[in-house]
Amino acid sequence: MRTIKHRTLLLPAILLMLAASCAGNRQQDGSKSPFVEEELPVLKENMVRAEGTGTSTDVQMATEIARINAMTVLAAKAAPADTLTETTPDGSIRTAEKVSTPLFDVTEIDRRVFRNRTTDDYTVWILLEAEILP
Repeated sequence: MRTIKHRTLLLPAILLMLAASCAGNRQQDGSKSPFVEEELPVLKENMVRAEGTGTSTDVQMATEIARINAMTVLAAKAAPADTLTETTPDGSIRTAEKVSTPLFDVTEIDRRVFRNRTTDDYTVWILLEAEILP
């Protein structure tokens, strides 16, 4: 009879442990950024970070889309454009954009890949860091 009590108490304890361990390991679905600012190293002077995401049925294509999106954000942070607007003598408005492009070295800090099992798509998040050189 004592063995039965131990077995009846053991099964709920195992189920409770499994439920607690599985709840802590839930994967993200990839719809929001997996990068947490507090977990990243402190950003040094003359450095900027950017993240990008890409989704495709091919993981390599999703990675390239994410990299291009992150590079676009980096470019905007590293070299903001100056817009010049002027009115011509005939009354039309002419807009010119001046872009200064500094040299910078880009490093991939982190990459996360998520797979949507219902659509069979991959979502890739890439975090880039760049040192802006004068």
